[in-house]
Amino acid sequence: AGAVGATKSLTSLSITGSGTIALGGSVTTSGAQSYTGAVTLGANTTLTTTDSNVTFSSTVNGTTAGSQSLTIAQGTGAVSFGGVVGGTTSLSSVAVSGSGAITVRSVTTTGAQAYTGAVTLGAASTFSASAITFSSTLAAGSHALTISADEIDVNGAVSGTGALTLQQLTATQAIVVGGSASTAALDLTATELGRIATTFSSLTLGAASASGALTVSTALSLNYPLTLRSSGAITLTGSITTPGAQTYTGPVTLAASSTLATTDSSVSFSSTVNGAYTLTVTAGSGAVSFGGIVGGGTALTSLAV
Repeated sequence: AGAVGATKSLTSLSITGSGTIALGGSVTTSGAQSYTGAVTLGANTTLTTTDSNVTFSSTVNGTTAGSQSLTIAQGTGAVSFGGVVGGTTSLSSVAVSGSGAITVRSVTTTGAQAYTGAVTLGAASTFSASAITFSSTLAAGSHALTISADEIDVNGAVSGTGALTLQQLTATQAIVVGGSASTAALDLTATELGRIATTFSSLTLGAASASGALTVSTALSLNYPLTLRSSGAITLTGSITTPGAQTYTGPVTLAASSTLATTDSSVSFSSTVNGAYTLTVTAGSGAVSFGGIVGGGTALTSLAV
């Protein structure tokens, strides 16, 4: 197999039928490209058009996990993934470099993912990558959205009404919320948090299997329920306010006096709480639950519930 249209580009390419489509090299057309059946990449593949659409009606997978990359350079044309990418056999990386709109479902790569144009989810989706960059907007609609990566860069508005989960790919990777964008941790800066719409039904930070430290380095005032997860350490350096529930799954350490406030919603700690600072929990009619010893390692200055 080799490149298609490398010497002289095709006007367009349309492969119909429900059979598997094997791509062994790059494809260049001046017009649109359309792939109806399930696509398997046998080599690193670049699909190039001149401001024209690239459409996949079914899945896209590699031949060997983490070995084949997919790059799409479509200019102002739209890119549509009608099926999961890398769901059966992961790709090494995915990059959609054109400015046209991108419709996508779940994507799994061992390396990086980069999306230049505006992204819209076609279903509940999980992006799994070593690092991921959204250069424009990300619209989840009513679909649940999970992003699993050791670095997440969000450069446009993130909208949706479903559940949003931002978590590390590697369990030991640290997460810093509200800090700098230039550390080795998964940094979710205050600017990036400000790009997340207030309409999501919930926000979860940290993977269920996470052991890396999760540090909230600033006060947070959010418009949705919040769950923080780390079996290693959850460090709070300021107050957190939400209208809905707050859930802390893992041991909590206070690095500053903190007030955790909800609007008649629960505040739950699954493990211990320590730190030589004041903890105030204001939950209205919501329940407050401590699943571990409070102050057993380092006594709190005071506790008010």
